[in-house]
Amino acid sequence: LKDAVTRASAEEIIIPFGIGIAGMVAQTKQMINIKEAYKDARFNCEIDLKTGYKTNAILCMPICNYEG
Repeated sequence: LKDAVTRASAEEIIIPFGIGIAGMVAQTKQMINIKEAYKDARFNCEIDLKTGYKTNAILCMPICNYEG
């Protein structure tokens, strides 16, 4: 985990709206809870490949400012 955090900290990771789980949550503003990430078609493993981390479960919620 420490190596994954170090690699992720080395460069900015930008996730576009509608791409992967985080992008879908940002676009729809709906929470997503996934027990097995790699079995979900919406999951984008690109970040795992960049960091060396393997995502298992995901609980993703939108964080919105006062404008929505």
